[in-house]
Amino acid sequence: MEDLKERRYPKAKTKFETILLDEPYHNGALRGMADLYFRSGEYAKGLAAIHIVLQLNGYDEAANFMAGNLYRAMGEFINAREAFGWAARSMEFRSASFTQMAELSLIQSQFELAKEYAHKALDFNRYNINALQTLAIAERMSGNNQEAKKPLHQLIEIDPLHHFANLELYFLNPSKKNWDHFIGLIHNEYPDQTHLELAIAYHNRGQDEAAVQLLEKLMDTSQNPIIHLWHAYLNNDAELLNVANEISPEFVFPYRRETIQTLVWATKNNSDWKWTYYLALNLWGKDRNAEALALMNSLGERPDYGPLYIARASLKEKLGKSGIDSDLEKSIQLRPESWLIQLDAVRYYQHHKKWEKAYQLSLNAFMHFRNNFNVEIMHARSLLYMGRVDECLVVLESVNVLPSEMAKESRQLYKWAFLRQSIDLIKAGNVEEAISAINASKEWPENLGVGKPYQPDERIQNILLDYVKGTINSNQYLVLLEALNDEKSGQGYDSILIKEALALIQK
Repeated sequence: MEDLKERRYPKAKTKFETILLDEPYHNGALRGMADLYFRSGEYAKGLAAIHIVLQLNGYDEAANFMAGNLYRAMGEFINAREAFGWAARSMEFRSASFTQMAELSLIQSQFELAKEYAHKALDFNRYNINALQTLAIAERMSGNNQEAKKPLHQLIEIDPLHHFANLELYFLNPSKKNWDHFIGLIHNEYPDQTHLELAIAYHNRGQDEAAVQLLEKLMDTSQNPIIHLWHAYLNNDAELLNVANEISPEFVFPYRRETIQTLVWATKNNSDWKWTYYLALNLWGKDRNAEALALMNSLGERPDYGPLYIARASLKEKLGKSGIDSDLEKSIQLRPESWLIQLDAVRYYQHHKKWEKAYQLSLNAFMHFRNNFNVEIMHARSLLYMGRVDECLVVLESVNVLPSEMAKESRQLYKWAFLRQSIDLIKAGNVEEAISAINASKEWPENLGVGKPYQPDERIQNILLDYVKGTINSNQYLVLLEALNDEKSGQGYDSILIKEALALIQK
């Protein structure tokens, strides 16, 4: 359950499945699986799980609330209303259940009933945002514009930038001034996502006309194919997809469960490969990896879009499938100008310890993308593992790393390279140069983009220094290094260095 709360869905699913193997009727695990199936858009599987809970206890409030959500998603509104009715008996689910019943009434154009349930929801939670939104829509659809403004003003009082409230004010009075006011308050990085969220919220409440009205205002300017997809889907007009076919798939990452159904519709009504690709991405985002890979595999080598092959390679790696190398090569062939694609391929070969291949690719990237510290650091890693320590240090001394995720690795490589050099020097009998290299490994150069911590881990360096200076006996070294070996086992180049140091001292 903690994994579920922290959105570690694959981990949670694995644990729930393990529990259910031993105890098929475990209440918590079944509810957890139903929750995961709902999030991933697999509603029938979710109902199958939650039905077992309800067979054991038909009055379980949490199970009824989950069942209501699943029934609603499947369009079974009578069953959904009944399930929410049972869930509303609990104070924990009362306000939320009444809100759901209000929204179901909206879908069925029962506006007076929608208002009644919305007021009941607000009786138990006066700050229930969804209930206020539903009440505003019901009043507007009933023609009570003045009454509709009351919940909207409450929403704006709670959140002055509340986009739904400002959009509803536009629907109440569709003037240019009100539209400009609504649009003018959206200043986030991804305004298209705000519009999509609103359109889908209207669709979920049976207000497709309002959703279409919003999306049509965006058609002339939007370069997001998912916006065009929803516009076509809500109009049930596949011809409208042709405009979206011409839009680049760059930075298009569908992830909402509601979008899955629209993408399935698009793949059935349009032959462009992008819709299959978007559907695969959406399923991947919902941890339906095998289905996503099957869709990507169905495209073969038809698309001329490099990131698709990187995505497919990543899925194949995750699922333990073959054909990764050919996809990586294809992605580089299609996008030789993309350092990100080349870097992704290098990371794959490094992770799987194919160092010769990793070195060849990182060298090519290093030659073509000068002064890109991400590429330089990855090439330095290839050089280190290929035993080209001096070249690795030359790269690390010249690179300028901005504080970032790569910064930690850059300093780590710097330490490992000097320690590798020091061990080689000790073997060659160059004690003074070895001491100099060990001391250098303790430095924290500014160009590597990471500051020195208060107490850095310098145990390997100190052991090697004591060894070359002969200040403690070999047995003490072995005890210290063996303990360190157990602690650092499997942790990158540290393990290699510790084993080298152990061999050196034992000799």
